[in-house]
Amino acid sequence: MIRLYANSFGMHTYLSCCHIAAQIAIFQHFLAVLRKRYNRASRALSWAVCGLIIATLSQGCALSPQSVVLRPVLNVTIPPLSQPRTIALTVLDMRSSKAFGVRGGIYDTALITPRTDVAQTLRRILAERLQSGNFRVIDRIEADDAAAALSLEVRIERINYGVTPLVTGGLLNEVRVEALFQAIARNGERTLSGQYQAVGTRQINGYLNAEQNEALLNEVVGKALQNILADHELMAVLRS
Repeated sequence: MIRLYANSFGMHTYLSCCHIAAQIAIFQHFLAVLRKRYNRASRALSWAVCGLIIATLSQGCALSPQSVVLRPVLNVTIPPLSQPRTIALTVLDMRSSKAFGVRGGIYDTALITPRTDVAQTLRRILAERLQSGNFRVIDRIEADDAAAALSLEVRIERINYGVTPLVTGGLLNEVRVEALFQAIARNGERTLSGQYQAVGTRQINGYLNAEQNEALLNEVVGKALQNILADHELMAVLRS
């Protein structure tokens, strides 16, 4: 049994939660004793204290990993060109890990990961927006064509997810998501680059579920992408 406990993450989680359940049962018994001995006001206090203890103990359970779908919505309009222009669009993922971060809990295995390739997803979204401005988007591989002297390269520097306890015991946490991109616009010999960042935070009792994490990540990533296309100087290079 000890060997199983030491080597199996699932068994470790199971035993940890069983231990917590046993502790909660003890506190429930303690609460029953308080209810018999003290008046109604003391009962309310005992309920509050016991609830706080149970919530704290519950934080000891390991959290499961989550996978999310990136599908940010860009609320930015690109004025259409009078004549179509060909642009080579490249999105590169420069991050050392595909995971966005750890969603919390007592283990660093509760990772939040994307279900699809992040670079491909963001390229598709950027391409759709550029096409709405009368750009004809092609791959980087085809950029040797003279008609494709125009290019936009976006580098994904960071998409980070982190949880910071605001109260000892993990009862109140702050979730922080940061997205940082670098964009490089080239038009013949003219080049302009910039960094574009967005940050989003949430305060919550406990931890965000998969749906909430997906919404927060899409919100922040979408804002960072919008900042690229809303940069008038950068877009002027591509439109001139």
